[in-house]
Amino acid sequence: MKIAIRRKHYTPHPNHGRLPVASATVLLVFLAQMVPSIAADRGFFVGVTAPLDFLDVTFEKTVDNTDPNTLVPASRAGQIFQDQGSSKSLTYGFGFVAGYHLPFPGTGFFASVEFDVELPRGSVDGRLLGAGSSPGRNLLGESWPEEWSFEKKRSYGVSFKLGGSPGPLNFWDLRLYGLAGIRLVEAEFTTRFNGCLSPTPCAPGEFTSGTTSRDQDFKGYVVGAGVEKMLGDHIGFRAEMRRPKSGNEQWTTPFQEVGVTVPAAVTARSTNVSIGLITYF
Repeated sequence: MKIAIRRKHYTPHPNHGRLPVASATVLLVFLAQMVPSIAADRGFFVGVTAPLDFLDVTFEKTVDNTDPNTLVPASRAGQIFQDQGSSKSLTYGFGFVAGYHLPFPGTGFFASVEFDVELPRGSVDGRLLGAGSSPGRNLLGESWPEEWSFEKKRSYGVSFKLGGSPGPLNFWDLRLYGLAGIRLVEAEFTTRFNGCLSPTPCAPGEFTSGTTSRDQDFKGYVVGAGVEKMLGDHIGFRAEMRRPKSGNEQWTTPFQEVGVTVPAAVTARSTNVSIGLITYF
C-alpha cells in the first residue's frame, strides 16, 4: 500500500515581498511631510522593517516499542530507537511597527513601548538518517529516515525599550537602547516519510509514503539592543539585534493498531538582525 499526499507549492515573483516594503516606505516619507516641523521628542511612531533571521532548528524523534501488546517483530519488540537532526539557514522578510516614544526631559534618556509584526520568507530544511537494525532503517518499529522542513509564517511581539543619546551621541542625533519583550512565532513543520507499517517485511510496492504538516506556536521572551539615527525632525533609521528565547514544541503520535508510540520535538533557536525606517508624529 502506498499513500501519497501532495501539496501545492507557490513560487513567488522575484519582487514579491519587496513591493509592500517599498510602498510603505514611500507612505512614511509622505506622512512625515504632512506633520508640522517640530522636534520629534515624543509621541506615536510607525515604521517598516526588514529582518534577517539566522535560524538553527533541531528535530528529535523517538520510536517506542515497549508496549507489551506491540506487533513489532520480536527482534525489535521492547526496544527504543532515537534519531536527531539539525539544520541552519538564513531567512528574510519584512515587517511593520507601531509604538509610543517618551523622553525624560533634561536627562537625554527615553523609554518606549512597541508592537511589531513580521512576515518571514524562507525555510530550514533537514533530514533524519533513521535508526534501526535493518539496512534501510524503515521497517515497523524503527525510526525511519525522513526529510523535514521548518518555515516561519508570522511573528508578533511587544517590546519595551530604554535608552538615550547623552553627550556626543546627542550631537550626532544617535540613540542607543536596550530592549526586552515577549514574542509569538507561528510556524509550520513538515515531514516526508517512506516505510513499512506491516509486522512482516514489506515487498517493494507495500511501503507507505506520505507528507505530514503541523502548525506550531513558539512563545517566549526576547532581549536585544539597537541604535537609531535621526534623519531630520521626524524620520529615523534604526538597526537592531534580537535574541529570542529558544522555542520548543513537543508532541506524540500513537500507532495503537501496531502498539508503537512516537514522541517528537522541534527546537528553534535564532538570532534576529533588522533594519527599519521610522516616522514620528
